[in-house]
Amino acid sequence: MEYRAHLRGWSSPLFGKANSLGERGSGAALPAARVYGPTADFPFRSRIVDAEKGERITRIWIASASYAQDDYQPPAKIFPVRLEERLTASGASVQVLNASQAGWGIRTNIDMLRDMAPIWRPDIAILYQGSADIGQLISAYLAAEETQSIENDERDLNDDATPAQPNWTVRFVESTTVYSILKGYVSAWIATTRVLSDELPPEAFDVLEKRIAAFIVACRAAGVIPVLSTFATSHHRKDLGNFPSDVTTMIFKYNLHLSLLGWVDTVEKFNRLMFRMAQEYDVPLVDVDAAFPDDAQLFRDYIHFSPEGHERVASTVAQGLREAALIPSSDPLSEKGDQIE
Repeated sequence: MEYRAHLRGWSSPLFGKANSLGERGSGAALPAARVYGPTADFPFRSRIVDAEKGERITRIWIASASYAQDDYQPPAKIFPVRLEERLTASGASVQVLNASQAGWGIRTNIDMLRDMAPIWRPDIAILYQGSADIGQLISAYLAAEETQSIENDERDLNDDATPAQPNWTVRFVESTTVYSILKGYVSAWIATTRVLSDELPPEAFDVLEKRIAAFIVACRAAGVIPVLSTFATSHHRKDLGNFPSDVTTMIFKYNLHLSLLGWVDTVEKFNRLMFRMAQEYDVPLVDVDAAFPDDAQLFRDYIHFSPEGHERVASTVAQGLREAALIPSSDPLSEKGDQIE
């Protein structure tokens, strides 16, 4: 089981590190590494370009997490790369920088933009976030043992005491992929036996509002046009009571406090917040969620896209940028639907 997990891209103490972010599952490590990042000089999972931006080129910055990074797909199949290809095929001179990493929330997206914008000079920054920040707030507001101060927006916990270290046998077992996977399934089962909350408190959405506003302010301070987006999931309120077991397992694997109803409710409120922030700050919004009304087959799990789903996102974002007059309006690929070339 450990070796099988390693072949699927998990790092293992028995079989070594997994393939690089750009190559998990691609089947062509060397060729792709020469075309797509990340590399030491190009920290983005997208087509490698020079830091020096040519004349009349529009650079699009994707501020996201694993949804856009998606190292389970070859780089050529993920929506930031497909977005660039769609827009380029329409005659637009664009370069897409996929500044996304698994586990990142909006605050890290802001840090990355502030650090790298002076070097890479993006013109547009698209924020596609959702479950990463929601998960942080679930822990902060619903976990009794959580001591993080949201008011002060602290990044790290300061522990006064250093816990005793387990012996080497325990540390080794806990470092295996098998342990990690089994622990996730056990955590999911435990969650189903608990009394779970059906909502996040209003204060959590106040924090989300501050984070989204901070992203907009950071973009404008860097001379970048911010673009917001709604968050898409494979299943919705109408599916409550019929969520597939693999979807519920994934949700409860990382969340021991919010019920399925609570999760659906939170995503809906998050998307409404995005709409309101776009109106209040007069920024464009791409409604990615509306592009997936009943399309679970376009997801590989609750929040991550299949290759066809990535294509749908690329098409939706391209159309949104055109409607906002940020990109020229013609796209010959749009008539071909969501098929991958």
